[in-house]
Amino acid sequence: MYRRWIGTMTLAAWLVVGLATGALADPVGISGVYFTQPFGAISTNQLTLTFPDFAVDIFDNDFPLALALKPGFDVPNNSTVSFTQSTGNFSLHSTASPPNVIDATVTGHLSFVGPSELVSVPDECPPLLVCSQILTAPITVSGVLSIQQGSHVFFRGSLQGSGSAMTMYQPSRPSQFWQGSQYTFSALAQTPEPGSIVLLGTGAAWLVGRRRRMASA
Repeated sequence: MYRRWIGTMTLAAWLVVGLATGALADPVGISGVYFTQPFGAISTNQLTLTFPDFAVDIFDNDFPLALALKPGFDVPNNSTVSFTQSTGNFSLHSTASPPNVIDATVTGHLSFVGPSELVSVPDECPPLLVCSQILTAPITVSGVLSIQQGSHVFFRGSLQGSGSAMTMYQPSRPSQFWQGSQYTFSALAQTPEPGSIVLLGTGAAWLVGRRRRMASA
């Protein structure tokens, strides 16, 4: 009897967790811009995400630099650089500003996937000219996000999309060789449907009760 009850509870938990993950609300189209540039020995990093009804804007220029990209774009001349990059697990505050940036805590992580390109900038340039190289590439983006203000959740779910990226190199000593990088993308953001989770939970609870009554009989 005890083993049968445990088995039923396990099945109910699987129904709530497993089936609820398949119940998704309608996806929401968003746009995003991620920008990073060197700032002394570290980098400044900014992420702006625009939803249909609001936007968030987070900024990071101090350790532990959770918003910074890894492995990063700071590579030497005549070497390859990868557009496949990812942030750490960040939790940063978006401060309200016109026209639609809200005050909220933004947590999550993002991953970008793209090709590798060769960085090759001439060391010597003609007089009055600055040698530089701008690399561009198509990218895809994925990640998970939570946007919350107090107890109110604006968004909690995943996103997937595509866009383009660029990075710039310029050997203008004594400044840093890598000058900055930017990702621009559009994505579909999707969150689990709360109503579906409640219904699945209610159904699982009914199943547990029914099997328990049958076992008692």
